[in-house]
Amino acid sequence: MFTGKYPREVGAFDNKRLGESEETLPEKLSEAGFTTRAFSANPNISWPFGWDRGFDSFKGSWRLDPFQPGQNIFDWRSFIRRTGSRGLSKYPLALYECVTSDVDTIASLKFGLRLKLEDLGYRTHDDDGAKDAVSWIREMDVGEDEFLFVNLMEAHEPYLPPEGYRTVEYQSGDFFEATVGEPSFEPENVTSAYEDSVRYLSDVYKQMFDLLKSKYDLVVTVSDHGEMLGDDGVWGHVHGVYPPLTHIPMVLSGKMVDGGTDERVTSLLDLHATVLDVAGVDGFSRGESLLRDEEKANEESTVFIEDSGTSDERFQNLLDAGHRQSTLEPYRGSFEGIASGDRFDYETPHGIEGYPEDVAPDESASEEISQRSDEIPSAKEKETSEELTESARQQLRELGYI
Repeated sequence: MFTGKYPREVGAFDNKRLGESEETLPEKLSEAGFTTRAFSANPNISWPFGWDRGFDSFKGSWRLDPFQPGQNIFDWRSFIRRTGSRGLSKYPLALYECVTSDVDTIASLKFGLRLKLEDLGYRTHDDDGAKDAVSWIREMDVGEDEFLFVNLMEAHEPYLPPEGYRTVEYQSGDFFEATVGEPSFEPENVTSAYEDSVRYLSDVYKQMFDLLKSKYDLVVTVSDHGEMLGDDGVWGHVHGVYPPLTHIPMVLSGKMVDGGTDERVTSLLDLHATVLDVAGVDGFSRGESLLRDEEKANEESTVFIEDSGTSDERFQNLLDAGHRQSTLEPYRGSFEGIASGDRFDYETPHGIEGYPEDVAPDESASEEISQRSDEIPSAKEKETSEELTESARQQLRELGYI
């Protein structure tokens, strides 16, 4: 979406930093004279990973507080590990260390209180940032050449919508552990909590969409992935390119598009190409503009899809938790697939599958997937991220990233 390339080409996966040699979409737009702004509630789309590059203004929700440049918050998670057996006596010790350590004391105390409340299942904020984003956009004075990127997380785990939207009690659990073993949660409750979260996001996005449509010529609404809710025993989105993860609608709205439904197979790469096209900015993209001329629009396209697989850290955490390596190994590598207008063939830990479900995998699918995969170069060097605080790492754990 930001580079017009596959993740392997830029080395930007497994919570790694974007390589400095890669020019991003906001950088290209900024160079062309556009005002560029972003609001992110996703810790992976934040300053330590380089995704703020090219933005004149980059705002984050409360989830990004530990990731702020120059952040100096007390390392609560390390303290909790160190003092977990001390009972109530650890609380005055926490206050003492927080006051006497070289940290921002007030910010650290607020953050520590929030962590404790969330551990108990209490919301300390209205949502993951959508309301703040709506308020920010409402007050925004938008000029002629403007680009805005908003990444919302209300439908992301942990599924904890505002109180008025909850139909079940809050439950948490490790989705990858549930996939390779047995769920530690009630599947029906988690599915209901997800649906509650989606319902809330839908309501708040209606407000945001109306604002965006009144301020911008083109509004693109899309998700970077779907969610597995026990389909074939798989939970979350930590591995694979299963249809519920990859079959995602993309909606283009505004003055630049006509109404109607387009059944073409598209990719997030196409979003990158479309924005460049609309902005009148030249640049390389593996995608194609969704506003291309009618002759090209009618051409049948085939889309290659990839997932980078389970991170080494997540794999090691599962081994440490007692899972057998032989059980985990099939989930470790990358997974790829080929989608066309009438079918989708994709890799799973147990072999090639076809979609729709009543369609057997194409006999040539494995060879075609390998051929397309071989055509895509891998980054020579994968950038590593700067050392994160334990509080920042805890945010990534909470969201299922590590």
